[in-house]
Amino acid sequence: MGPLIEVIRTIACGHAQQPATLTPREAEVLALVAAGLSDDDIAARLFVAAVTVTCP
Repeated sequence: MGPLIEVIRTIACGHAQQPATLTPREAEVLALVAAGLSDDDIAARLFVAAVTVTCP
């Protein structure tokens, strides 16, 4: 299993420990993705434009 999957599972399961391989902002975004939020919802929570969090 890849490291990204393990990070997602750790965050999705509510473990408070932040993965050392991600920045705090990356971990915040990943937690929102793991919670099932849409791009628009993530953008609103992070106070950024939706295009910032949308995949090209």
